[in-house]
Amino acid sequence: MDEKKQYSEHEKKNIVYQCPMKCEENKKYNHPGNCPVCNMKLIPIKDSNPHGFHHFFG
Repeated sequence: MDEKKQYSEHEKKNIVYQCPMKCEENKKYNHPGNCPVCNMKLIPIKDSNPHGFHHFFG
């Protein structure tokens, strides 16, 4: 995914971050940063569950 992609306001609300190496399987974060396991930059992904029925870590 191109990190410079512009998201609409609606899409921004459904963005979560995940390690590209999936070190922690499908663990998602609600803010950008680095993976605590491999230290790679977390990448933005669209949240597959925009209604908030999951937990965020970090």
